[in-house]
Amino acid sequence: MADVSAAELSRQDLELLGLLACGLPLDAVARRLNTSERTVRRRVKAICDRLGFTTSIQVIVWAARRGLVLGNYDDLLAGRGRLRLPRLRGLC
Repeated sequence: MADVSAAELSRQDLELLGLLACGLPLDAVARRLNTSERTVRRRVKAICDRLGFTTSIQVIVWAARRGLVLGNYDDLLAGRGRLRLPRLRGLC
């Protein structure tokens, strides 16, 4: 794994990771993001490649440990609300 920086993730990347961190399946994530499951798979692979991880779980754990994905996950899983993303230098 290379020196990984949060600045390498866009707000959309963080939203995607947050939904995956909630345990939503890829098809549900795709519906929430108004895109296809294939696009979600491609974006997850691109994030993994960019950050030097081999699995999406590694990226989700990395992001969660750094507080990059926040929110009320109960509301999110119930279809209410949105992820609240911290203001990151270079991303806002």
